[in-house]
Order: sequence, then structure tokens, then C-alpha cells
Amino acid sequence: MKLYTTQLVGNMYADFVQIVAGLCNVKVEEVLVVIGSEQDKKLQKSSALGQYPMLELENGTLLCDSLAIASFLARSSGNSSLLGSNDAEMAQVDQLMQFLREETTPIVRALQWYTFGHVQCTAEEYNFVQMQFKSNVKVINNYCQSQNLKQKKYLVGDNLTVSDVYLTLTQVEMQQALIDPNLKNSLEHFNVHFKNMTQNCAAFQKRMGAIKVGKKQLMPLF
Repeated sequence: MKLYTTQLVGNMYADFVQIVAGLCNVKVEEVLVVIGSEQDKKLQKSSALGQYPMLELENGTLLCDSLAIASFLARSSGNSSLLGSNDAEMAQVDQLMQFLREETTPIVRALQWYTFGHVQCTAEEYNFVQMQFKSNVKVINNYCQSQNLKQKKYLVGDNLTVSDVYLTLTQVEMQQALIDPNLKNSLEHFNVHFKNMTQNCAAFQKRMGAIKVGKKQLMPLF
């Protein structure tokens, strides 16, 4: 199988797919596609949705959307427990993924773009998004507390799921450089989960390397 992507470094969605593939012991070749190239045009015509990352199956079928791809890899490899071990857990994973994709990811992306200068912003705009992130990550920390993550390892049940992988990926750059140290230190339940995933999940480490938590917060130049 081949995973077509437009960016080999810093692409959270491709990282997500490849980490799940690693957890499933499935080899997926990664292919960089240049937007506007003949290869891109061909893939766009062949795919119903035309979104990257895009997984090409052995029979030529193209799948889009990182979660759909990850779900396919889990089910087709006999590792459906990555999606939840029973109906209730599957529903919990679904609700977490919905929250993380719809609420958390856009906020984190905005902070990354503002801080690294990809999008210019005013101090008011930056502070507003910081306020949104603070509220969002506190919800996540409270959820981690409700799951007693000081005693157990994972967000849902007793087994690692795709929600553990996705949550950790959304927070890598935040933990490295973009989060206020005082806020970071207050997230004790989330921090336990982040440390467990980045230090003890072999598939995560293989893809992302050694993740070091930063001590200072980067700020945009207004």
C-alpha cells in the first residue's frame, strides 16, 4: 500500500496514519506528491474526494481522510481494538475523535500559524486563541482525570486506541514550545498521558523520535 502525502515533515495527518500502521504491523510506503504535478492531477481525478493523505490499496482503490484510513488499517489487520474493544468503547473513541478533530485541532493549528508567522495576527487575535486553547486543554485534562490516568494508561478502556495517538499528536508542538509553562504544569493528568505515549509507545517513537518538553513559550512578533 502507498500513502500519498504533500508534506513528509510536520504533517500530523500522515504521522497519524503511519503510527497506526506501525501499531498494526502494516508496512505503508509514503510517497510525496507535489501539488499541481501530473501525479497530483492523476490522483485528484481517480479519487472521489481528492484529499491528502490518500491511501492506495493493492487493488488501486484510493481512501482519503486520515481517520478513515487509520480505521481501515486497524480493521483489515485484525487490530480493531484500536477503535475500541466493545460498542461502548467504540462510541467513546468516536466522541473523543470528534472533539479533537472539530474543536482541538483548529485551535492548535491557529496558534502554530500565528506563532511561526505563517499567518499574521494582532495581539488581541493571538490572546483570544490562547484563551480558547486554555479552555480546550482543560476539558481534555478533566477527561484524563475522569479516566484515572494516574493509575491507567489510556483514554478509553485498558487498551491503546487511535484517540490516544491523535490527542498526543495535536499536543507535540504545544508541549515543545507553544504552551504557557504555568498552564502546562497545571495539566497533571494530561501530562501523565502525554509522557506515557511519547516515552512508552514504540510506534509513536519510531515515527516522531524523542519528544522533549520545552521550558519556555515562544511568542509571535506583533
